Amino acid sequence: MTRNAKQEGAIERLAYSPGELARALGISKTYAYSLLREGRIRSIRVGSRWLVPVREVDAFLRKQGAEEEATK
Repeated sequence: MTRNAKQEGAIERLAYSPGELARALGISKTYAYSLLREGRIRSIRVGSRWLVPVREVDAFLRKQGAEEEATK
């Protein structure tokens, strides 16, 4: 199977679990949960599970980048 054939059947991720968020950002899972609890990254609770919309991760990264630029 070619790479393009695999991509055609792939489903675009809409949300991450806290563990996936941690791996994507290169941070610890504990710190990821801390960011979620503090509301620094907006998330959705589904039962006992946390889901982090991809758009919220993008917004968090943009905000962090803007804050860093403002301090220069």
